[in-house]
Order: sequence, then C-alpha cells, then structure tokens
Amino acid sequence: MDFPLPFLENMGGALYFYFIETSDVLSETYAANHQVSALTLKEGAQMSAGYATPGSLSLKADPVESEHGTYFTTEIKGFFPRPPASLVAEFFNMVNRKYIVLLRDGNNKTRMAGTLEQPLRFSFSEDTGSRAQDNPGAAFRFTGNINHPPYFYTPSLSFPTLTEPDGGQEA
Repeated sequence: MDFPLPFLENMGGALYFYFIETSDVLSETYAANHQVSALTLKEGAQMSAGYATPGSLSLKADPVESEHGTYFTTEIKGFFPRPPASLVAEFFNMVNRKYIVLLRDGNNKTRMAGTLEQPLRFSFSEDTGSRAQDNPGAAFRFTGNINHPPYFYTPSLSFPTLTEPDGGQEA
C-alpha cells in the first residue's frame, strides 16, 4: 500500500467550516475508506457557514479505549473576535444543540465530524481579556464522542476564498 508523503502536503490547520443541525438532515450516505458521499437535507434546509479567526480553527480526534471498544473524542474549535450582541445571542441559542460539521483543512480536504446518530454539541465562552493588548472574543467548540475518526466528505462544496486586505492603503 502506498501512503502519501506528509511533506508533500500543503499545511496544517483548518480554513473553513459549515454546520447544520441534525434535525435538518434526512440521511448520510457512506462510501468505502472512511468517506461520506452525500448528506441529504430536509426540504428548505441549508448549511450555515461558520467563521473563525485565521489560524484559530482546528479539528482534533483522539482515540479513547473503553470497555465497549474504541471511540474518538472529537473537537472542532475556533475563535471569533469581538462578536456583536446578535452573534452572542445566536451562540447562546446554539448551546448544546446537535450538529454535523463539515470542515475544509489546509490540504483542501473536507472532513465530516458528527453524524445523525453521534452528533457534535456546541458550546462557547467569552473573554474580554484583562489587558489592553488582549484580543477580546468568543472561543467556540463543537464536541462529541464518535465511534470512528471524522470521515472524508467527497462531494464538492463551495468554500469562500480568502483575500488579503490592502493594508489600509487607498487607491
């Protein structure tokens, strides 16, 4: 079996994510080799795009042995700087609800964390910082225990393109 060489891949980290409540998903279609080939959504349902400060978004899945076998403690976390009141209210409404999250990593691979049967739950914490140079914001997490590592999501998704700001220079 041939394995890809890690040094030929682009980079670590995650770039973008989408999320949807499991109540808006009808089914998941699994293919071979830890791949998901489709998510079927209820009529009118759509995924929400999430944002995190560049360099703060990550996916981690750690195997844990138990008397019932191996499961993966899965976490997607990120940071949103200086959230407005409307976003804090939305975060509050999302707490402990059940989600499936699709995350695009630095190697342009999309992973699906959470399933209909084993969803991720949302939580967040706010911090103003204690010093003038601290970056106030909200740290958020989607977490759960899943009986497999996050699957690769094979359908094509439209993820946003990041552009560099012009540095405040006027044209």
